[in-house]
Amino acid sequence: GNFRGEYPAPRRRNVVLSECRLRPDLPVFCLLGALRGYKGVSLALETALAGSERIQLIVAGGPLSGFPTAEVETKCASMGNVCFIPRVLTEQEFSDLGSACDAFLLPYDQITTSGVMNAALTLGRGVICSNLPYFTESLQEFPDCGRIAIENTAEEFLVAISEYLNIP
Repeated sequence: GNFRGEYPAPRRRNVVLSECRLRPDLPVFCLLGALRGYKGVSLALETALAGSERIQLIVAGGPLSGFPTAEVETKCASMGNVCFIPRVLTEQEFSDLGSACDAFLLPYDQITTSGVMNAALTLGRGVICSNLPYFTESLQEFPDCGRIAIENTAEEFLVAISEYLNIP
């Protein structure tokens, strides 16, 4: 399954990145969709911090009840390589942000299915995922669509990102 035809055509990458105050010459990863505790936003931020000279991150979506929005916003404000948009995205914004990134970052603690993974692949973007059965099974047949971080650590996500960026 995919969402082909559901998203509007994205705007130009350099325009979107400029609005996010991100550099067009560095790889960009995104974590989009409803912001929930199990989606690993803290790990995504740790990864962006550890790779601050090499990668950039967009975290965007509507925070659900209990999500530490103020804490994440404060942390992101001190990081020059992260754009945080804590609100529900329009279809145009999702298309713009998803298409402006090199891959979606999915550092989840748990998962059974993922509409965000399908959206990423629909937009022609790969995924960097946690080592969870749904993700590993999904990527097993199509390994060039993404990479799995062996452990849920910033270091392992940076290894997976590096491997992904080296796919021809």
